[in-house]
Amino acid sequence: MDDAQLVMLRAPATSAHSDVHRTLFRDAIALISNSGLTSILGVVYWLAAAHIMSRTDLGRGSALLSALWTVSALAQLNYARAIPGLLPMARGKATRRLGKIYTQVVVLSVAAGLAFAIIAPMVSGKFGYISGIPSFAPLFALSIPIYSIFTLEDSVLATVRRAVIIPFENAIYGVLKIVVLFIPVLFRIMPGSVVMLASWILPLPFIVLPLNVYLFKRGVPQATSTFPAGAVPEEGKWVRYDFLGYLFWLLGTLPLPVVAVTVLGPARAAAFAVPFTIITAIDVLSLNLGNQLTAEMSRTWGEFSVLTIRFVRRAWGVIAALSIGLIVMAPYVLSLFGTQYRTDGTMVFQIMMVAAFPRAIMFFGIAAARARGVAAKSPASGPVILLLQATTCSLTLAISLFAMHFVGILGIALGWTIASVIGAAIAIIAVRPLPLRMVAIGNGRHRGNSQLRSTLLRVGRRAEPRHR
Repeated sequence: MDDAQLVMLRAPATSAHSDVHRTLFRDAIALISNSGLTSILGVVYWLAAAHIMSRTDLGRGSALLSALWTVSALAQLNYARAIPGLLPMARGKATRRLGKIYTQVVVLSVAAGLAFAIIAPMVSGKFGYISGIPSFAPLFALSIPIYSIFTLEDSVLATVRRAVIIPFENAIYGVLKIVVLFIPVLFRIMPGSVVMLASWILPLPFIVLPLNVYLFKRGVPQATSTFPAGAVPEEGKWVRYDFLGYLFWLLGTLPLPVVAVTVLGPARAAAFAVPFTIITAIDVLSLNLGNQLTAEMSRTWGEFSVLTIRFVRRAWGVIAALSIGLIVMAPYVLSLFGTQYRTDGTMVFQIMMVAAFPRAIMFFGIAAARARGVAAKSPASGPVILLLQATTCSLTLAISLFAMHFVGILGIALGWTIASVIGAAIAIIAVRPLPLRMVAIGNGRHRGNSQLRSTLLRVGRRAEPRHR
């Protein structure tokens, strides 16, 4: 670490320091608000769907949505998580890099969507009905890139410190999804399960187009002045490790509703679809807060500062409070969907919610490792990211598939939670700020003792591994 970086980390409060403080916590509040709005609108959406459709259509619809999420996530090439590190590295060329990212994702999304629509009915009888729907394959192929860009937008907004837009964007989207569900003509021209898919896609062009015009014209260009000078123009090795880890994460997360439908059938899988949707909203909150942490730590060369440490602690507190509240309220939330959903899904919901806090620890650990990888601070960042995601995925699938034969849908909840706790334990061991550095850049307690602070910084630097 050079002298300029040390000054940046240990500098007393300045107007720039205050701006970062306000931005960090303003955007965090926006992301937490977004999670709350998304969860509420998600409950309303699934409540409406549960009363409009049969359990079979709901189970099939959740499987189609899971296919949308999974295919889109694969096509995104992990850019949703890598963007907070890649754009600061590009600095003045950030807009051009974002354009290249979008181009890659769109091309791959169309190809992957078309492949799924053609192959899925051949491989699984559960998706056989979609082969009889006219033009399903090309429409699904066009749906994937739109949803992929919509997903990447949140990472871009967090990176350029415009996360305050995210709650408004997703609130509009959530309302429009519900509105589409109540368009009667759709049910006359397609099955109810496909109407669910349509409700997730039809509103997107009205959101994606204007928001990306703003990002390319103003959002990203204005943010380049906040990126670190002398940023590395090329991608580091951590990106490749992160992508491999991301593939493991996908295999252990998004296909779970499909696994439930395939093993247990659509009617029994419906009891899993509703809790899973709510729980993934909490996951999205943790991931978005993690993206914000990566973006801010990338601006300080992968170092934890007092602000980022305080941010992490407060974010964990929010996640813990949300998980406890939802565990207590689980029976009442699921009763809104009907007696059967409450009977079959309450225990599943509660067990999976136990994993929310451990998963937040794991996601923040990965976010910090990404920032260190961006700054080339640690060659172990990439392997740590891969280890965390590969371990969690493998354990989730192994435990779930084994336990489902004995306890049914509850087996997925057990696999999810046990794997998440183990992943959090690994993150705590593998990714942590250096205690001496944390003291040295503390909140001003040693501001009057420059000799002590200099000593701590020298010891901290000796404790860090040396890299070429």
